[in-house]
Amino acid sequence: MLNPKGWDKVFEVAKTLGADSCELYGDLRSQNHIYFELKHSRARHFETGGLQLVLQTASGPKTFLSSIPEPEHFISMLLGKEPSLPQYLSQSAESKSSLGFEKHRLLDSSCRRTLLEHPELKSFFANYTEETKHFLFANDQGILEFGSETFASLNSSFQFAQGTNHKTITVQKGRTDIPSFLSELEDLWLSKHRVTKALQKPWPAPQGPLPVLWSSSVVAKLMLCFIRQLEFHSSNSEKHSLFVESLPHFSFQIIDNWKQEKSVDVEGRSREPQVLVAGGKSCLSFGPHLLGHARRQTHRHFPVTAPWEPAVLGIERIENPVSQMDKGLAIYEAEILDFNPASSQIVFRIQEAALVHQGQEGDWIEPVMFSISLPQLLGSFRLFSEASQPHPLILQKGNQKLFVEVTAPSALSSEMEFPGTVPFSHYW
Repeated sequence: MLNPKGWDKVFEVAKTLGADSCELYGDLRSQNHIYFELKHSRARHFETGGLQLVLQTASGPKTFLSSIPEPEHFISMLLGKEPSLPQYLSQSAESKSSLGFEKHRLLDSSCRRTLLEHPELKSFFANYTEETKHFLFANDQGILEFGSETFASLNSSFQFAQGTNHKTITVQKGRTDIPSFLSELEDLWLSKHRVTKALQKPWPAPQGPLPVLWSSSVVAKLMLCFIRQLEFHSSNSEKHSLFVESLPHFSFQIIDNWKQEKSVDVEGRSREPQVLVAGGKSCLSFGPHLLGHARRQTHRHFPVTAPWEPAVLGIERIENPVSQMDKGLAIYEAEILDFNPASSQIVFRIQEAALVHQGQEGDWIEPVMFSISLPQLLGSFRLFSEASQPHPLILQKGNQKLFVEVTAPSALSSEMEFPGTVPFSHYW
């Protein structure tokens, strides 16, 4: 754990260097990586940490870095002395080894069960990543706050071959609640139904006005893009107001920090539930002024405004939205290829989608490129599923990669223009 004492002495030394004000951030990060292939697996453990001190001086800001998050070590470095290595351990090496071995054994067993379900599998790779970060924020105004964040994710690639048909299926799972995520991974990582559908020859995609059901995975990706757009237009109040006026009416809410756990952001400010989108055209200005949303990947990075665990809640919900469709499409997976927050235009590739007949899934269709205004697409959502699922996403901000867990339901667009290759009368 981070040392709770001695940080005031760092500021005393900083004042002797001519600082008008000081801010300090430190972290300790513990990572576990477990790699799986067809016939073997391996595990690695890392621990990293450090400090960043930013001084505001008459000649401008000055930044100091240390790779060891201990006040005495940092003070020695500031004074130009040779620092001694601290003697501290958050856990014994034996305890860490035991915990790591138990997780490796559990995940290896789950992986093998999944592989046994798919004899047609030709190649396989998976990477389980787990990180626990403890951090502190302190300044010369007497604020000293400790926080933490955790996440675990599984990224896997399955390569199948059936005759001349070859197919690669990727599976991404992840959560900020590590114990719950480990329990989830005890189930099969890839269903036989998905593999069977993927190996069949797809049908041409229909074209024209159709109802479309978007899976919770796709909804999560689209909503994170919209939060990025909301931040882009929150640089000043006039820009934000004009953006909100241009939006269609939304039939959903987005709430961040919805788990209501007692915690702080990386600037020591309380993380509390925050309604970012309240339905209709009501959207909060999502800028640096918003408390509780300062994040940073490591002590070597500077704070940025970013969501933590946003959840999407549909205003009108039903247990099984696909049952409301006489015809249409169900879209399960899509890859975001490009998004421009200024123009609102988003481009994505629909990778897995199926025809829907009388409320039932039919054959899969070929991949389709889709380009549309993101607010227009989100404005077409009218009905949502009761159930929601957490989805692991990576938010790229400059040179930082931040884990964001987006919890979302599936969403039904009652009708939208779909860019297929055959008229929809080809199927209905």
